[in-house]
Amino acid sequence: MRKASMTPNATAFTGSQAGRTRSSKKKRIATKETNAWRGVELATVRECGPAITLQHMRKLEADGHIVFEESPIENKDEFELLPAADVEIGMEDEDFDQGQPWGEPAGGLGAAIILGEQAETEESHPFPENNYELIICDGVCTFTPPTWAYTCRGATPEGEAQLHELTSRYRTFAGIADWLNKNRKRFLNSRDLLDLGPLTLDEFSKDGAAVVQKDFLRMLRLNPPVSEESFSRFLNQCDFVWPDGSVPVRLIFSNEAKLAWVAQSVILFAKRFGQRLTERTLENYQDIQVARKNGERAKPARIDLASIDFPSFIELANAMVRTRWQDVVLAYREQMLQS
Repeated sequence: MRKASMTPNATAFTGSQAGRTRSSKKKRIATKETNAWRGVELATVRECGPAITLQHMRKLEADGHIVFEESPIENKDEFELLPAADVEIGMEDEDFDQGQPWGEPAGGLGAAIILGEQAETEESHPFPENNYELIICDGVCTFTPPTWAYTCRGATPEGEAQLHELTSRYRTFAGIADWLNKNRKRFLNSRDLLDLGPLTLDEFSKDGAAVVQKDFLRMLRLNPPVSEESFSRFLNQCDFVWPDGSVPVRLIFSNEAKLAWVAQSVILFAKRFGQRLTERTLENYQDIQVARKNGERAKPARIDLASIDFPSFIELANAMVRTRWQDVVLAYREQMLQS
């Protein structure tokens, strides 16, 4: 009798447990779907140009997540980052350091930009219509968010998270412009990749290489900070725009920019320590090999540059940006000899 009386209870317990399991599974699936939706939504504001982003904002408005005010905020300084909680999502941290190749590795960017009357004969317009723009005029770089960005406010946590990410992106663009104005004024005027090189050996030894994405992000000292993963995505569909043409912002992380950075570093080192760059000098160091493991990049770690010799410096500079000295000499032999 005791055995018979226990069977219904055991069955009831098993059924209840199964119900809780199904409920828990449904919750996990719902959470997973919500996170997936959130990831897609955030990817739009992280990576797309202004036109697509505005379309996305209008959809969020229709869904009740954000509200467009009737007129822009009068004081644009009030356009602050929203205190959204965790808006980072589990996407793989993509390394876009290699950038895209364009033009010759030396001699400025003239071959890469469609200039003047050339633009009229080309099928593609020199100024992409759906890209964010860092405008460079008279050696000054500026970024201005779209006017509609000042009219948005979040109506739900999802909407606030979207606007938080969008304002983070805009602050990043403004930070890049500010850094270039303070530290790469010559590049803004010359458009010569050599002028992306370090200003001083102190910058080289303390801050790293501005042509390496992670180092550059650290140099920007953004506040609030931006993650490396977000920074990589923010740079999509954003251009440097001069009056006569444009190039992707990723130019500064291209292999061509890295070759120029090494050449400029070597020039600075030679001048600091009285090392004359001659044909013979360059030839003698042609066989220098950079020994490093895959996936690793050398860091200067505040090295006392006075304690290392010229070949060791060449090896260090190339290791920091993953270039070959032979390629640097091939691209910048004349510039180094003329320095």
